[in-house]
Amino acid sequence: MNKQLKAKVYSVYSDTMFKFYKELGWFFDPITGTFYIDEFKVSCRPDAEYYDHLVFRPYLSVKNKTITGVLNQIFPDSPIYNVVGRGQSKELANIMGIQWESKYVDENDNYRYDIYEDTDLAPIVADHRLYMERVGVPFFDSFSSLEKVDTFINLKILKMTFKEFRENINEPIEEKKWLNFYNVTGANYGLVSAFLTKNLNKMELVKRYTLLYSVYPVIEDFEKLIVYLETNYLREI
Repeated sequence: MNKQLKAKVYSVYSDTMFKFYKELGWFFDPITGTFYIDEFKVSCRPDAEYYDHLVFRPYLSVKNKTITGVLNQIFPDSPIYNVVGRGQSKELANIMGIQWESKYVDENDNYRYDIYEDTDLAPIVADHRLYMERVGVPFFDSFSSLEKVDTFINLKILKMTFKEFRENINEPIEEKKWLNFYNVTGANYGLVSAFLTKNLNKMELVKRYTLLYSVYPVIEDFEKLIVYLETNYLREI
């Protein structure tokens, strides 16, 4: 796609999306193509480019300032640990307890907005608006307080017995998406929120998260987090 056409398509798309987010009181960063308010962000930059159209796959990301304050003390050089995010997808909708169908979802259950020069953007914005209202905004709200983070992330880990949990994590990866959904960053959020809210099951969470992520190369960082939390917050019980 030539530069002029690309700029035109992206501009029209951004301007149309801007009207929706402006109604919500959100702001727009034209450099990064991101709509944001506080620590909630939706990136709408092109994900792929073809000779005649652009592909957009909105990405939702969020931070909790209290949790990131703790993580920054432990991992000052690893800001990637501070952000929890996922692309607009059926998977995210399912995690939020919503069965989702849309003509813009591809064979991998991920969103894909194909924008040509003459594409009518009204149905695309309407689809995105509905997704944000039913999935995106509730997702962001789940990170708006320590108590909500603790409930949203940790209840999923504690909902079964330890034996059932151990059996589940040995299943093929495609069968345990609910476990891997937040990857290590989500586990960090879960543990920090558990310790800060004095969750009575915090040590059980330590046990389960350690078992879940013991095979990942970042396990040393994860163990460093556990030591920090136990040293600074366990004694406050």
